[in-house]
Amino acid sequence: MSHPHATDTVLVTGVGEPGSLGYEIAAGYTAAGARVVITGRLDDYAPLAQRLDPTGSRVRFIQADLRHLEDIARLARQAGPVSILVNNAATISAGPTAELDHRGFDAMYEVNVRAPHALVAAIVPTMVDAGRGHIVNISSIGAKLATPGRAAYAATKAALESLTRSWALEFAPHGIRVNAISPGPMHGPKMIRNAGEEALRQVGTTVPLGRTVGPQEVARAVLVLTSSDLGYATGSVLALDGGRTLV
Repeated sequence: MSHPHATDTVLVTGVGEPGSLGYEIAAGYTAAGARVVITGRLDDYAPLAQRLDPTGSRVRFIQADLRHLEDIARLARQAGPVSILVNNAATISAGPTAELDHRGFDAMYEVNVRAPHALVAAIVPTMVDAGRGHIVNISSIGAKLATPGRAAYAATKAALESLTRSWALEFAPHGIRVNAISPGPMHGPKMIRNAGEEALRQVGTTVPLGRTVGPQEVARAVLVLTSSDLGYATGSVLALDGGRTLV
């Protein structure tokens, strides 16, 4: 079996239940031979490391609440040098602009924008020293597709895409590639519980390819972006939306 990431240490933020995007990204890198550090806000997610790697030798869980800068600094220290960082963690507060609570607004910027910035600031020096590294930011079609009630969330994802381009230019001389993935409507376990399978099928009919995207599909794209097969790609935002942003 090929292990294309056997020399990599990967940090994936926002790892949740099996079937979620963060979990599938971590599972993909584990299967590809990498050492993986996963993080979540709650200690309840600690058993996921054992589920991902029953040997207990290649996957570690570090609890961190990415709303707090001290947790981010501790996460970076405990993770140690990493060659791949996947900024997957995100939070959303939806609703009419006039009714959006400032705490929900602040939490979105803390987790969706400030946390990736702080993590990159803490981790990139070791990538610079190594002369190589990859950063993948998980964006959303919301960065380009206007949706009533999600203005603030969309703005956080647009900010993340802007950071992606700026970091790509800043870090390119050091052999560090920075890209983003912008998934369309996704049928992860949380969405299935919240919206229901029939509602998600209806959402899929608004997509030119006629369906929603699976977390495993997005996870595979993350692995490809950090592989040598796409070694010339940096500053890209890969739209994985079935053509939804074209209509």
